[in-house]
Amino acid sequence: MTKEFYTDKELANRWGLKIITLQSWRQKGLPPVYIKFGSAVRYPYSAIEQYEQDNICTITAKRAN
Repeated sequence: MTKEFYTDKELANRWGLKIITLQSWRQKGLPPVYIKFGSAVRYPYSAIEQYEQDNICTITAKRAN
């Protein structure tokens, strides 16, 4: 069986965040999207991969002198 969802802990580890950061984003209605199974929060792999692709930054702003 293929795993299709990240837990809070797994996603926090993947992104180098604290779990409380993800919890705070959920409370504020910020991405990433998630699914609730009862009280369990899960993040679909496909949605996380899409979110990461959509947020790749390729250009940095030049500093004003």
